Amino acid sequence: MVKCVSRGMNSNLLPSASADGSSVFRTLRPSAACFVHGDEDLLMDLALDSVPGMPATASVVCPTFAPEELAGRKVVALFDRAEARDFVDVYALRLRFERELLSSRAGEVASQPL
Repeated sequence: MVKCVSRGMNSNLLPSASADGSSVFRTLRPSAACFVHGDEDLLMDLALDSVPGMPATASVVCPTFAPEELAGRKVVALFDRAEARDFVDVYALRLRFERELLSSRAGEVASQPL
């Protein structure tokens, strides 16, 4: 088995990631997508995220990011990935939140240390 570890992931985690005998490699991208080839192919997308910057909001299943912080994270995702789904998400958020608020929350999220 091959595991892919993001550049942003703590180096101390590498020994535990390979404890089962898997080979582990690091990627150059902060968010890693890689393929594991074997009897079956597996695509893994690993991401290292930051802790919430605002108090969590209760949901039916578990605590989640506050709506404004989640909106900021979606804007940051748009600039990180620029995939079609990110444009759709930000368009929908713009219908609910003012541009200044989205920009402010995105700046807060982007400035958080990993």
